[in-house]
Amino acid sequence: ELDSEVIWAVATADKSGGLRFVVTCASGNAYTIEPLISRGGKNVDVVPITEYLPRSKVQPPLVMTDDGLLEVVTLAKASDLSPLSHPVPTSEGRYVYIANNGDLVLWD
Repeated sequence: ELDSEVIWAVATADKSGGLRFVVTCASGNAYTIEPLISRGGKNVDVVPITEYLPRSKVQPPLVMTDDGLLEVVTLAKASDLSPLSHPVPTSEGRYVYIANNGDLVLWD
């Protein structure tokens, strides 16, 4: 059901004890995948993440969960974000990332 080869797969646990995955594909698209076997089913639920805007198709996703909801963070306005890394959240609600020139950047 995916549109191309998987580049990154990130697993997350949900409150019911099941697993969910966020996968990014060579096409630049991303999906959440929930194996329904964790709920007694035998298939998977695949949902496109329409707001996924990676800097490049090889950029690893930053996946965060909040009360069972998955969020993929891309910092689309950070034009100097390296395509080989993702932003890292800090305890103050900011992000730190590596710029294209190798600098460490604190993003508000």
